[in-house]
Amino acid sequence: MQPQTGAGRFRRPAPSCTWRSWWPTGVGGRWWFTGLWNWIDASDPIISLRINEQVFIQRYNVVALDASCLPMRNIRFTGEVEFDTEIGNFRLVLGVVSAF
Repeated sequence: MQPQTGAGRFRRPAPSCTWRSWWPTGVGGRWWFTGLWNWIDASDPIISLRINEQVFIQRYNVVALDASCLPMRNIRFTGEVEFDTEIGNFRLVLGVVSAF
């Protein structure tokens, strides 16, 4: 379902995403670092991506940095800091990924 945009003018959003990963000791190392940039621009407010946001937005621009450590073969610790440039908000995410 697409939101109403007035006189039938609707343009798909123009999304863009880029990322770069770096492994200080190579791909098989224990540490991984990733930088990510997400950008979406639409002609009308048509998307809702932010946490707890109840309205549609027209622009979305987020930069994130992630660090992951693999101390054992089946456990990974990860942390990410994200900055939303449109509203000036920071978000921190910490987590553990495991496989048994």
